[in-house]
Amino acid sequence: MSRILVSGASGFLGKALVPALKHAGHNVTGVIGDVTLAASWEAAPDCDTVIHLAAKTFVPESWENSAEFLRVNVVGTEQALSYCRKYGARLIFPSTYVYGAPQYLPVDEAHPVQPNNPYTLSKVLAEQLCEFSAANHSVSTTILRLFNIYGPGQKEDFLIPKIAGQIARQQPIHVADLTPKRDYIYIKDVVQAFLLALDAPAGLHKLNICSGLSQSVADVIEALQTAARSNLTVSEDGKRRPGEVMDLYGSYTKAQALLGWHPRWPLADGLTDMLSAYKVAA
Repeated sequence: MSRILVSGASGFLGKALVPALKHAGHNVTGVIGDVTLAASWEAAPDCDTVIHLAAKTFVPESWENSAEFLRVNVVGTEQALSYCRKYGARLIFPSTYVYGAPQYLPVDEAHPVQPNNPYTLSKVLAEQLCEFSAANHSVSTTILRLFNIYGPGQKEDFLIPKIAGQIARQQPIHVADLTPKRDYIYIKDVVQAFLLALDAPAGLHKLNICSGLSQSVADVIEALQTAARSNLTVSEDGKRRPGEVMDLYGSYTKAQALLGWHPRWPLADGLTDMLSAYKVAA
């Protein structure tokens, strides 16, 4: 049993992860207060592992308030690392898709890093802090580069819960663009990656957590409608975002080799499970 300190325990991922950690027998404590302040971390007990989930994550908002994203995501990570240095704790840090427009597919961890929005930039800078602490202070760190997560409890600002909400309300489905393809990973697979990362070898590791497949927005809508037994009309704005990446998917080979992790929830199964929370599943 480990003593685990979790920041952002009340967020989308935290609400799924914390119960799983407790069910596995771990002693879990949450960080109370602003994670950018040393006092919030000083009030926490001595723990073996820090899982630093607290972050600002919504990409459109990051363009409007990039300074706040940098403050929370970068300074907050440095405070987490300072705690780890003080207590000799290891860090599990959730990053994001950091690769920009893919130069090849599937995208692996050797792919060049190219942040293309302020949110991703904040995560890349936070990763660099992790690398510095690992190299200069021997803080063992596992960075999980999470691709497009979805699951119950996610805000409707994000694509899949937005569509699921429209189906639940029996509204016509409307999206910006049906064409772009992304690598979607179900939250239960992500939680399993965190559980396995608790036993990662010492040192610095960067791991893609992804499905290894790409699905278009149209594919997602079709799968959701099939799961919900609905046949709502579908429309799009037909306006492509500047610099839109039309297809991407990752490789999880490294996570499989290091942690024994691989995705267990195909998109159709994950969407069906998710829809049960909206009480519209078949």
